[in-house]
Amino acid sequence: AMFRTMARSLRRPAKEGEPPGPLDLLGDPAARPALLTDIDEAVLRPGTRGLVEELALYSRPWGFSLEDIDLDVHLWHGEDDHNVPAALARYVAVTLPRSHATFVEGGHTAPFEHIDEAICLVHSVLERRP
Repeated sequence: AMFRTMARSLRRPAKEGEPPGPLDLLGDPAARPALLTDIDEAVLRPGTRGLVEELALYSRPWGFSLEDIDLDVHLWHGEDDHNVPAALARYVAVTLPRSHATFVEGGHTAPFEHIDEAICLVHSVLERRP
């Protein structure tokens, strides 16, 4: 029941005084059907298994440290993210040796408003690979 309630709340526009939800932050109304399908798929179909597995990831050692990651990591994060605080993203950014962090205005879905920039970045990185 909790997951159905969560899915319903994600599917509706925010009420007065509430933080904006995914539908409020999505700039292109034509993309809403895909987002709604994703919400249903992520929240309703799998039940509690995904949530339990994700919580377990936070509470167990990963078997490596962020300092050991020797790859360029491009991190995009919303300054007002209520799901994953920007302070945590800043910690990850300074801990990863080769981090390239971009912090944008907005919440959890704010980086999606910059998807064209991110795709261009990925494309340019792939072009430089041997």
